[in-house]
Amino acid sequence: MTNSANENSGLQDRLINRRSLLTVAGAGTAVLASRRVSFGQDATPEASPIASPMASPAASPVASPVASGPEMIGNLRVVRDQRPVYDSDPVRGGTIRLARVGAANQEFNPVAFQQDFQIPVSYLDPLIWIDGISMAPQPWLAESWAVSDDGLRIRYTLREDVLWHDGTQLTAEDVAFSFEVYRDDWNSGAYNLFTNMTTTEVTDKFNLLVNLSAPDGNWIRNASSQLIFQKAQLNDFWTSQPAGSRTLSGFDWLTTPPIGTGPWKVVDFRQSRVDFRAFREYWGNSPWATEMRCDFPADDAALLAAWHDDKADLVWPVKFTDLATISDRAGTVYAAESARVMFAAFNFNNPTRIDPNVFGSQDVRNALAMAVDRERYGREVFGSFARTDLVGTIIQPDLYLDGLVNPGFDPEGAKALLKKAGFADLRGDGIMRYSDDSALKFDVIVRTGDDPQLEAVLQSLVADFRQAGIVLEVRPLSGDRFDAIWLDEHSFDMIAFSYSVYPGFSDFDLYGSDWDVNSNVNGFNPGGYHNEAVDRAIGRALVATNDDDYRSALHAIQRAVGRDDLFGLWFGSPDELVLAQSNVAGFRANKPWQTQESAKLWIAND
Repeated sequence: MTNSANENSGLQDRLINRRSLLTVAGAGTAVLASRRVSFGQDATPEASPIASPMASPAASPVASPVASGPEMIGNLRVVRDQRPVYDSDPVRGGTIRLARVGAANQEFNPVAFQQDFQIPVSYLDPLIWIDGISMAPQPWLAESWAVSDDGLRIRYTLREDVLWHDGTQLTAEDVAFSFEVYRDDWNSGAYNLFTNMTTTEVTDKFNLLVNLSAPDGNWIRNASSQLIFQKAQLNDFWTSQPAGSRTLSGFDWLTTPPIGTGPWKVVDFRQSRVDFRAFREYWGNSPWATEMRCDFPADDAALLAAWHDDKADLVWPVKFTDLATISDRAGTVYAAESARVMFAAFNFNNPTRIDPNVFGSQDVRNALAMAVDRERYGREVFGSFARTDLVGTIIQPDLYLDGLVNPGFDPEGAKALLKKAGFADLRGDGIMRYSDDSALKFDVIVRTGDDPQLEAVLQSLVADFRQAGIVLEVRPLSGDRFDAIWLDEHSFDMIAFSYSVYPGFSDFDLYGSDWDVNSNVNGFNPGGYHNEAVDRAIGRALVATNDDDYRSALHAIQRAVGRDDLFGLWFGSPDELVLAQSNVAGFRANKPWQTQESAKLWIAND
C-alpha cells in the first residue's frame, strides 16, 4: 500500500489562481482573473463520472482534406470539419515543426505548468483521455475504472503494455506517485483538483484504489485526466525534501532528461525550443513523423512570420484578423472548436449606481441579451469562426443542455422589455431613461491586453445597445485597476472574462452564493449572483456518483443562468484557428489542446 495521506494540512491554506490553471490546461489564450482562491477539502472543483471501458480512440490518419468547393481566404484553404478526411495515405518519416508563442520552457516540473502545455502533452500520457470533440472521458493509460456507490473510492485498472521511454513498465505505483505530487507539491498548479484525495492503495502492479474524503463528481474528468509521470526518475529527489515543503521544481532535467510514456521522447531542449523523437515502442499508434520540433517565438508577429517564411509547419492560435497579412502564401486554416467561453457577468449590487439593483429585473437582463448582435461580431471579429449561440460556461458537448441558445438580435423587442421595466424614451432621442430623465447607462470592465478579441466584442456592443436605447461604456483597465474595482470597490455594471474550461464542471465558484466576492475574500462570483436553485444544483453536481445525476444537476444550472435567471451576457465560444503548411496532413481538432494529437500529423508527398 502507498499511503498518500496529506503530509501538510497547510496545503489547504495555499493560494492558487484557478483561472491560470484553466489557461494551461485548456486550449489557446485565456483571460485570467487574478483573485487568489483557496480550496479546502469541502469545495473541490474536480472531474466527473463513470465511463464504461471502450476501445482507445483510434489514430486513423489517412493528405489534404477532401471537400467540394473549398472555402478560401486568399490562398489559404479553410477546413471547418473537426475530423477531416485526407485523400492520400500517411507518410512515415520527416520532421513536424510546431510553433507557439512562449517564454522559457526549461522547468519540466509536470505539475507546475510553467512550460507551454505542448511540451508535457507530447511526452506524457493522461490516465483518462478526454475526447477531442465531445470532451467525454475515455480509457487511456487506465483501460477501465469504477466508482463506488458512495463515491468515495475509485478503482483503476491500467493497461499492461505501456512502456516508459527508458523501457521499463508503467505500474500503479507511478500513478499513485503522480497523484500525490499533484496534491502535495507546493508549486502544483493542479493541487485544488486533488484536495479530496486522502490515500491511494496500490493493490497490485496494474490496479490502484483512490480514497476520497467526500464524493467528487468531477474526479474522473478533471483529476484523472492529468498527465502521469515516472516515480523511478523523480522519487529520490521528491523524498529528499522535508514533508510539507516538497516540490519537483529544481530537479536537474539537463542531467536526467524527462521520461514519459507518450508518443514523443524529449531529446534536447533550450529556452525557446524543444526537440522530440518518435517513440516507436509506444503502446498506441506511434508518430508518423520521425522527429518533432517545437519553437517558441516571442510574439504573434514572430509566430506568423515563422509560418510565412516556412520555418514552421503548424502554428496556433491565430486571429482571424491576422490571416489577410499572410494569405498570399498557400496553406490550410483549420477552424477548430475550442473549450473557450466569453461572457460579461452582471453586477447585482453596484454601490455607485443611483439604482444599484437594476439587474434585479429579469426584463432588464433579457433586454440586454436581446440587444447583442452576435451575428455581427461573429462576422467582424471572428470571421464567422465562432459559435456565438452557446450559453454559459458549461459548453462541453456531452454536458451542454440541448436547445439552450442565445436570443437573436432584437433591439425593438429589447425596448419593449425596458418599457415594461419602467423606462421610457422621454426626449424622443431613442435613449431609454429613468423617470428623472437620466439615461439608462451601463459600463463593462475588462482587463486590457489579455484578450483583444474580447475587447473587440465589447466595443461592438456600443452600437448594438444604442439601437435598443441603452448607453454603454467599455472600460479597458490595467491589471491592477481591474483587480481593485472588481475585488474591492465593486463599482461596475458588468465584468467581462474569457478563458478555457476544464473537461468537467469547475465554475461552481462563479455561480455559487458562497463565493460572492463581496463577502468572501476567496470568492470569484464577481457580481454577487444569488440563486438558491443553482446553489442546490452545484451541490448535487459536486457529489454526483453517476452520469445521470451529474448531467441533471448541470442542466439545472444551465437553465437558470442562461434563461430563467440570467447571469450575464453570453458571447459564445470562438474557434481556434490552426494554420498549417499545404503539405501537412493528419490534423485532428482537440478542444482540450489543439495539437495534442501531433503524432497523427505527417508531411505529405508532393
